[in-house]
Amino acid sequence: MRTVTSKSELVKHSAAIQISNEITLLQRRAWNLLLWHAYDDLPERELHTISVADLTDALGLSTHNTAHIKNLLEGLTSSAVRWNVLGKDGRQKWGSASMLSYFEVERGVCTYGFGAAGSRLYAPSMYARIRLAVANRFGSKHALALYELASDYRGVHQTPWMNLTAFRGLMGLSDGEYGRWQDLKRYVIEKAMGELDRLADVRVSLRTRKKGRKIDEVCFLIQPRKLSAAATAENMGDGELMPPLTTLRRTDVVIEREVDPFDQWFASLSPLERSALEAEAETYGTQQNPGVTGVRLVVAQVERMREMWQERTREQ
Repeated sequence: MRTVTSKSELVKHSAAIQISNEITLLQRRAWNLLLWHAYDDLPERELHTISVADLTDALGLSTHNTAHIKNLLEGLTSSAVRWNVLGKDGRQKWGSASMLSYFEVERGVCTYGFGAAGSRLYAPSMYARIRLAVANRFGSKHALALYELASDYRGVHQTPWMNLTAFRGLMGLSDGEYGRWQDLKRYVIEKAMGELDRLADVRVSLRTRKKGRKIDEVCFLIQPRKLSAAATAENMGDGELMPPLTTLRRTDVVIEREVDPFDQWFASLSPLERSALEAEAETYGTQQNPGVTGVRLVVAQVERMREMWQERTREQ
């Protein structure tokens, strides 16, 4: 297996980020590593191999127990997920499939495949760059799912609006789990946001919409950040393996914030002003591009809001 360093990135198809699933944190981390390990060979091979020892080390596990790895991989072959939940490209529908189509462990070597999805996972037109060293810091599957979602929409600084059913699916919540909004916000959203704030190269802030008196939709504003060069060099040198999750502490990460004047201005608006601005920008985007949906509409909306901000700034 290639060495995972502080600079290792997984080019991950947006459809593989936007999945409705109940896989565990460790299974999602393992799938990311398996895809990263096989990525260059996806166009030419259906099956890929990795040693169990390398996979175990990369996951930061303290044991080379083969039975544990088998159980982990069995979960990826038996858990059906719904791909492309948010329909980011407005066209492509992936349907439902398992994360792995096949695996076999023999004499310390794991052979695995992605099935029909393998060809789509290579060189996708819509993707996010997931920093493996960052992704492996999180202690909850909700934080990792939110980090990947934020990475997917990093360029437009905002996720699409999601109804709670779609959002709960993306977080891997079962029916009835954290059914009350107060519990969902406190135990899932705020905890995940807290982990990103401490450990990630992006920061997100929650926004909500109501239908009647109840929260009906959520979205997240995204503020890119970068790890300081000094912290990266000191804690995870270019040639070093990423440290196991259990060895990381809050002080291991130093973050320099990249302040966007537009984000500052937008955050200073009242909720009513924000809603009015968004509605006006969305109407403009739809009028200019009839039928546009998904991320294209989000891009048009954000671009229009930035134009309106610049116009107001010039007037002052």
